[in-house]
Amino acid sequence: MDRREECRLTTLINPQNTDLKIGARAFQDKMKFFSDDFSADEILEANGLSESPAKTETLSFGEVFVETIKPPLDLLIFGAGFDALPLIKFAKELGWRVTAIDHRPAFANAERLTEADEII
Repeated sequence: MDRREECRLTTLINPQNTDLKIGARAFQDKMKFFSDDFSADEILEANGLSESPAKTETLSFGEVFVETIKPPLDLLIFGAGFDALPLIKFAKELGWRVTAIDHRPAFANAERLTEADEII
């Protein structure tokens, strides 16, 4: 998520003839594969799944639930007046990355916009 790239979370929901247990998980992005439960070879089958946000698929070792996790949105706020403060707070609660842009130094400063990720 720090690289702001899409990733995939695979959870085993119905194991079939395997030592894996319900709830076994694998996390993968373009760079790495992380799992205490699956081997990379077991989960490679899931790489070609459709681009839908969430879907169940039957693989050789059982049925899995695959979630595509997209990075948080970037929100650009033009104007850092008083109305921008609750908008920044709300966006941060949603996990978004917020950039506030204002030409007025009295409004666009770190003391006023403490929750903004970037101030221009």
